[in-house]
Amino acid sequence: DVSVNGLGLSSTTAIELNETVKIELRNEIQRFKKMVRGVVVYTMARDKGEIQIGIALNFRLTPLEVSLLSMKGRSKTDSGDGIWM
Repeated sequence: DVSVNGLGLSSTTAIELNETVKIELRNEIQRFKKMVRGVVVYTMARDKGEIQIGIALNFRLTPLEVSLLSMKGRSKTDSGDGIWM
């Protein structure tokens, strides 16, 4: 998950609360890449050893950056046309 103020990630590696992290965000299709820093504000154990991690960013993302990072790529429709998902 991505918002202007934070990120929600899944990991198999535990990260401590209040730990400062550096994360590279990217969308290869749109050729977008940005390095961000933030602080772990919550962790929650999930199924199969996964851990849900919430990160508060030190700087806000712009709405355009959130949009670029929310795009999952292209998928084919029944007619064969590509669409953004």
